[in-house]
Amino acid sequence: MDQMTAHLTEFTADFTATRSPATPINILWNKFKLECMKTLNTYVPSKMTSSRHCQPWCNRTIRRLTRKKRRAYRKARLTKSDDDWKKYRSIQQEVKKQCKTAHDTNVRDIVTEDKSKKLFTFVKSRKCDSSGVDSVKRDGANHVDPATKAEILTDQFSSVFTKEDSSPLPDLGKSPFLDVPQIQVTSNGVLKLMQGLNHHKAREPDSISSQFLREIATLFPLP
Repeated sequence: MDQMTAHLTEFTADFTATRSPATPINILWNKFKLECMKTLNTYVPSKMTSSRHCQPWCNRTIRRLTRKKRRAYRKARLTKSDDDWKKYRSIQQEVKKQCKTAHDTNVRDIVTEDKSKKLFTFVKSRKCDSSGVDSVKRDGANHVDPATKAEILTDQFSSVFTKEDSSPLPDLGKSPFLDVPQIQVTSNGVLKLMQGLNHHKAREPDSISSQFLREIATLFPLP
């Protein structure tokens, strides 16, 4: 954290000195996002984990049987003995049986107990399309391209709308309601929002974690 704070403090000084409110917002945002991702990749430890034993239903018995099956497979390939291959297939069937039993038990516990967050996480992990929209069929062909799917859905939804004649609209006169005041964005308001972010939430599409934004909120000087 000390190294990350020192790095971001130096970046803040350079950012405020070389940029101004007249700079296009896209340039400011891209520079800020790029530096945030660079800081996270440099100062936040990370490692790649294997998904073999990371399933929630993978218990100690299954892990032990999996290692035993791997040893039996290597031995059977080395000796090419029918007995060794028979032993390997027997262990393989036992691993499948144990995995299916543990998986069914885990799903049953999620559904029957009050674990809505785990249930939605499990359902989301079983989806085949990460965008949430499956392939769309038109003229007998399946389309998976996001732009094509959006076009097909737009045509489908717009086909049910009717076009009404808007020319003879009556004059309603002056509105009895007050005008909405101009929205003022202040540094203190932005700081309050950043410090109030929920670090338990998943990352937004910009891939910047809420915890990181909360930690660096006070590093940027208020005008």
